[in-house]
Amino acid sequence: MLVPVMLRKGAVLAEPGHDRDDVYFPVTSIISTVTRMSDGAVVEVGIAGREGMSAPSTAFGTAVSMNTVIVQAPGSAHSILADRFEALLHADSYLRDRVLAYMQYSFGAVIQFAACNRRHLIPERFACSLLMASDRMGSSVVQTHEAQAATLGVRRAGISVAAEALAAAGVIKYRRGCLMVLDRERLEAASCECYAAINELLVSCMGYDVRQTPTIPAVA
Repeated sequence: MLVPVMLRKGAVLAEPGHDRDDVYFPVTSIISTVTRMSDGAVVEVGIAGREGMSAPSTAFGTAVSMNTVIVQAPGSAHSILADRFEALLHADSYLRDRVLAYMQYSFGAVIQFAACNRRHLIPERFACSLLMASDRMGSSVVQTHEAQAATLGVRRAGISVAAEALAAAGVIKYRRGCLMVLDRERLEAASCECYAAINELLVSCMGYDVRQTPTIPAVA
């Protein structure tokens, strides 16, 4: 039923008002739910990596996407036809309960993201975003700071300043167009409270912690 797929960076998996064709379960990729503004800018309001899935609202029988869903970081995933997945939800109460629990987590994370975007400074949000991406990809190597700027809905210059400060402190470094996390403890100290809050919400709703799963060794 599940089909292994490779997702390319920037691929649009769903658009508002359109039926979903597939449901995705990332493995090494990251899928973002974003809100598009009238000027074309996008702001991330949800993120799914190896801890979750895209389109948890299928548990409510919602075939039409409410948001734009794009691939934030390329990599592997599993997919299943949306109508097939909906049929499985009707037939399997345990699966349905788990998806509903993940949807509860997703809604809570959206609320936390909204508060974070309103209250926290760019360097804190940048550190939080790097940590979440690293956890969900299972790697200490994450996407470029240009992509982070688009994700956070801020100017590239603001992210560049934050990235340069962390690099100068030896917390991260640039390599081959990517960012490599060198010191997670200090990066967590630089992050806003939302990193811990969102992951604790995942534990509360789903019973597992993406931060405690083994990580893929960084590319040398």
